Amino acid sequence: MKVTIATPFVEWTKSDIVKYMLGKNIPYELTWTCYEPQINEKYYVPCKVCQACIERENAGIKNNLSSINKYMIKKDK
Repeated sequence: MKVTIATPFVEWTKSDIVKYMLGKNIPYELTWTCYEPQINEKYYVPCKVCQACIERENAGIKNNLSSINKYMIKKDK
């Protein structure tokens, strides 16, 4: 049996990925990037200071998205 692993985005920057997602109308706000999420009442929110959050913010700036780090995920009970 032959196994093939596809890694289409491995050579792309976060900015390239955001641009692609915007072009395909893929909701970027449904993705998670943060390494150190914070708890805000009933939600996990990005810390906005870890390397992943900084890269996400820079990718947003390059693609004219001012709210790329304004996302959250509801906590389980």
